[in-house]
Amino acid sequence: MLLPLIPPVVIVLAMQRAFVRGLVDSEK
Repeated sequence: MLLPLIPPVVIVLAMQRAFVRGLVDSEK
């Protein structure tokens, strides 16, 4: 049942990681 929901979740997590990395890089 949850299989169709996995791709969007993976994309959101990837975007969050990229966003956090961008904030950390900008702070440096």
